[in-house]
Amino acid sequence: MILFVVGNGLAIAASGFNMLMAARVLASLTHGSFIGAAAVVASGMVPERKRGWAVSMIVSGSSAANIVGVPFGTFLGQWFGWRSAGASRSSRLGTMLRRGIHDVYVYHPDS
Repeated sequence: MILFVVGNGLAIAASGFNMLMAARVLASLTHGSFIGAAAVVASGMVPERKRGWAVSMIVSGSSAANIVGVPFGTFLGQWFGWRSAGASRSSRLGTMLRRGIHDVYVYHPDS
């Protein structure tokens, strides 16, 4: 997740198209592993009979984020410039990262 935040941060700071594409590729490479890891963690946090539901919540959340986030990012980009969409995304990702580390510690204090 840290690489995802870094990739999005680099995209905001990109001085040209090549740097922007390299930063977006870095961010995209981490996305697939994050979704896979999130599904494993989610299925481990619930009883065995609810594992399918937990994984479906991860997939549904990812889909909902695209359905809501893409139009919102387009709106921000059109009205405030393309960097504003990346800044919004990076700030939300940073907040989720901090919150996620806290939640994992609260749920699994021995790890």
